[in-house]
Amino acid sequence: MRWFPIDGARVLLALVSVWVAVGAEAGAQTSPDSRYHNSRDLGAALENLRRGSPQLVQLSTLTQSPGGLPVQLVRLAAGADADERPALLVIANASGPDVVGSEIALGVIRRLVAGYRADSAVKRLLDRRTIYLLPRANPDGAEGMFATPMVERVRNAMPYDDDRDGSVDEDGPEDLNGDGLITLIRVSDSAGDWMADSADPQLLRQVDRGKGEVGAYRVYAEGVDNDKDERWNEDPAGGVDVNRNLTYGYEFFTEGSGSGPIATPESRAIAQFFVDHANVTAVYVLGPQDNLIKAWEYKKESPGPDGAALPLTNVMQNDDPYFAEVSKRYQELTGLEKGPASAELKGDPLSFSYYHMGRFAWGTRSWWIPEMPADTSKAAPKLDPKDPLKDERNALHWLRANRPDAVIEWKEITDTDFPGRRVEVGGFRPFALMNPPDSLLDTLAVVQARWVRELADLLPAIVIRDVKVEQVGAGVFRIKARVANLGYLPTVSQIGGRVRWPRRIRVELTTDGQQVESGRKIQLLDAIPGSGGSTEVSWIVTGRADSRVTMKASSPVAGSATQAITLRPSGSR
Repeated sequence: MRWFPIDGARVLLALVSVWVAVGAEAGAQTSPDSRYHNSRDLGAALENLRRGSPQLVQLSTLTQSPGGLPVQLVRLAAGADADERPALLVIANASGPDVVGSEIALGVIRRLVAGYRADSAVKRLLDRRTIYLLPRANPDGAEGMFATPMVERVRNAMPYDDDRDGSVDEDGPEDLNGDGLITLIRVSDSAGDWMADSADPQLLRQVDRGKGEVGAYRVYAEGVDNDKDERWNEDPAGGVDVNRNLTYGYEFFTEGSGSGPIATPESRAIAQFFVDHANVTAVYVLGPQDNLIKAWEYKKESPGPDGAALPLTNVMQNDDPYFAEVSKRYQELTGLEKGPASAELKGDPLSFSYYHMGRFAWGTRSWWIPEMPADTSKAAPKLDPKDPLKDERNALHWLRANRPDAVIEWKEITDTDFPGRRVEVGGFRPFALMNPPDSLLDTLAVVQARWVRELADLLPAIVIRDVKVEQVGAGVFRIKARVANLGYLPTVSQIGGRVRWPRRIRVELTTDGQQVESGRKIQLLDAIPGSGGSTEVSWIVTGRADSRVTMKASSPVAGSATQAITLRPSGSR
């Protein structure tokens, strides 16, 4: 008999997002999931916002998921040139279980729409900037929260033959104890790799056979061996994790990565959006990858064989200060200074946006379980300072104090797949480790709305200044001007200059009968630093005195500025 435990079997925790500053006040008396939106209700909420503010909110569908659910995009901007202005793109819920990300995105939209009518700063922002929001990039995965039984899933509904047996999605989980949840089963077996933790028997830990420890259990997702191949739940419904299917760091032949990069409608829609919207200047991702609690840093890359350049694994040197400063500002605004480590950069939207699309990109977990105070009582068990279950133990204690219904105590069931073995169902309620009680959603959205506003305010903003005209001969004029960047971010990141997706500033001098004798009529400028950095341009022009030429500087990611210039020496009348 061949028994296959669930992948990785770190059963009780893949610690994800949390807000330490507010998490400890969660109330166990509220229904934890009642205000979360399934795909239908999320779409209805977005449509209501569009109807209420059609001049500000545009709602569109980028694609449909394999499960037939819409992947919707919200555009927030006032005015007719919204798709030509520098823009911030917000991506949420690409990781299926991170449903709180889409709830925060919805809350941010609501607050910005309301703020446009009541807050002059929000109105000023949305009159000159555009904010795109993709609230739920993986609707199939998120829908598991609202399914019966509730099942936590990272993958979409694209059929996939995980076990390569010629059948598709034939062996997924089942609700064996009838509680409406898919959790775990543990099967008694001394050859197993798991044992109950001595301090918290609800937790399981891997045995250390080097210390002479003997296993007590094998662990699986809750279910039966549907296809009778003596493997359990090895081919569940669905195929692709949208959060692992973009191009940077993509791994073939790993669970949920799909048949290749951009192999599913959701990831293709994200990639195509960058191609179709050259005005996306920066990206903010709500998901398991983080560079705001711990900023990405520049490190010198080692060359490959024969000195060949390898794909970048660290940010470029000129971009490093911006990641450090924005991380600092985020921590100051939120009060968050530490949190769980970032998930790996493997096919996710955050690393894709920076390393392959050349945009400044920041991301953070939407919520994570706060750290509980240490138990200092005499009865407290003595724990190893390097406790391998530290995160799991903290989660268990927090949930018992704040969401006791999320801890599913181990209870024996009858299971004909394991004759003669004791089989128990238990673990954590699906989604509980990654999504807070709904009583926290408003608090999270308020803080995140402030942060989205701050990020959008950091985008570059070019102006033309210090225009000087000098007459150097009869009908001959030298024109000098500076293109300045009054925003915080540079007009193009260093990585953007390398991958060449973001467009450089295009400076054009338009004449009306005059002749440009020196200097190109059209020039492309390299990156201009923010906070008042500038680049000088100049021309020699022949033409009639007091006639006019027009200078225009523009870039989809940095904005545009136009200046009419009279051929008359500066300072003369």
